[in-house]
Amino acid sequence: MPELVDTVISLKQQGYTNNQIIQYLQGQGFESYQIFDAISQAEAQSKPTVPEMPRFQAEPSFTPTTASQPELEEVVESVVEEKWKTFEEGVKKILEWKNDADARLLKLETEIAGLKEAFSQMQGALFGKLSDYEKGIMDVGSELKAMERVFQKVVPTLTESVAELSRITKTTKEKKA
Repeated sequence: MPELVDTVISLKQQGYTNNQIIQYLQGQGFESYQIFDAISQAEAQSKPTVPEMPRFQAEPSFTPTTASQPELEEVVESVVEEKWKTFEEGVKKILEWKNDADARLLKLETEIAGLKEAFSQMQGALFGKLSDYEKGIMDVGSELKAMERVFQKVVPTLTESVAELSRITKTTKEKKA
């Protein structure tokens, strides 16, 4: 930075205006805030010092004039403009991030809604199957009770028939023997 201040002092000693110095240094790749700081420091240093001989010949060819208030305002405006552009870029990045986050959130909400719907359908199907299973169990229970009643009526008769058949068989065997 001291080299930049020395360059500004040298250009001022050659009679260049602040505006011309700014244009030249921006062409050299310096940022506006660096140039503005260097001009401020150069002006502060030039008040107590005696002007020196130029250290180098500047590339731009223009006629020397004295610095004025409008030129300083132009420097300030260029610094503010540069800062504003940086601010706008930051805001753009934030807005892009927000839009991306909103899109991702909407996608997640859609997926969650789909999962809820699928779960509801699965739950309905499960309850339907359980209901069918319960009905089947009740039907089996009813059939078992009906069979029990049938057996209650049939078993005594069957038992009597088996007993009678047994007597007949015994009697027949005795007659043959």
